[in-house]
Amino acid sequence: MAELIEQDIIRELYESVDSQTTVHVGRVANYDVWDVTLPDGRKAKREIIRHPGAAAVIPVDEDGYVTMVYQFRHPVSRVTLEIPAGKKEYGEDPLVCAERELQEEVGLKAGKMQLLTELASSPGIFDERIFIYLATDLTPCDVNPDEDEFLNIKKFHLSELVDRVMRNEIQDSKTIVAIMMANQIFNK
Repeated sequence: MAELIEQDIIRELYESVDSQTTVHVGRVANYDVWDVTLPDGRKAKREIIRHPGAAAVIPVDEDGYVTMVYQFRHPVSRVTLEIPAGKKEYGEDPLVCAERELQEEVGLKAGKMQLLTELASSPGIFDERIFIYLATDLTPCDVNPDEDEFLNIKKFHLSELVDRVMRNEIQDSKTIVAIMMANQIFNK
């Protein structure tokens, strides 16, 4: 029954795309303007940032500690605390990206990787999807960040990270989702 209702809602709200124009091609993302037809037949424009997607990893060791990264983020003008993550190449398997970012950013390899969710980071303007993985059975390896990437690596107990989320000390959406989902898994 719910599926029928949802299908009706989708048909009621669907916007068809009439044309797409790429306004800017960047190193990380492209900026498009789309002409669409609204459900009532009127025309509108949608501005969309096109991104190949990303993968993120919450690495939790056998004692419940999570390896995190501090890094400066220009869009919010501050240092943030985040899980390891990075941009996928177009067509790249998100698991391959997640494994690469785990090794490059925090020097870990996982014996087990479990997909937690696929996050639409900001669906009103971005087409980016972030695949979030839980990494366990961890072993150390060499850290190898990108040449323009400066990170400070630190471990926190999962319970402390949940507390930091609840105190609004962590604001990165992918990190919040990963922490809360991992906490649910480990504290059933």
